[in-house]
Amino acid sequence: TSIWQPRMHARAAATSSITKGEQVRGSICVRMPQSLTVHYLPEILHRIKKQYPSISFDVGTCVSPSLSRELQSGLVDVAFLLTEAISSSELVAEVLGTTSVVLVAVPDHPLVRLSTLHTRDLVGETILVAKYDCAYRMTFEGMLTAASIDRTTVIEMNSIEAAKRCALRGLGLWIVPEITVARELAEGKLVSLPWGEGPLEMGIL
Repeated sequence: TSIWQPRMHARAAATSSITKGEQVRGSICVRMPQSLTVHYLPEILHRIKKQYPSISFDVGTCVSPSLSRELQSGLVDVAFLLTEAISSSELVAEVLGTTSVVLVAVPDHPLVRLSTLHTRDLVGETILVAKYDCAYRMTFEGMLTAASIDRTTVIEMNSIEAAKRCALRGLGLWIVPEITVARELAEGKLVSLPWGEGPLEMGIL
């Protein structure tokens, strides 16, 4: 995972305020994918609020085309991304880790019987995708485009929870970070399909 933030004053200003013994106040604008928000943010905010109870937070999803500009202008203070790489001389990116991306289905889906799943097997399938969950969707769609797979139906969701419920009802295959469906996979409610087109893995930045 990585943190993406402007090359400037945010950390220094916060440190200065703390060293003066003042109560830290203000608002921090954070942008991050829903899959990371759901699984990591509650614990992070709990820890921060215990130490700095007067800080407010504005948490939203990351829309990549405008994110760099918003960070540089100060509209956004820090962003967490799921992506393969970032190149910008104006921003600082710190890699925090990686996460696997999986294609999941309900246990009785016909594709579950395959020992290896290829892009050609997705012809005619319905794919559930997140509307605002950063680069892994574009990477997956790039694989389909490269293989000339255009006869799929896409259901685009602006909610990770809504997409999960649709996947559990068998409405389509779901491309999603593995951390988002860890419980459902462990309980056998969803199955990770054996993707054979190379690893689907994203950095957390």
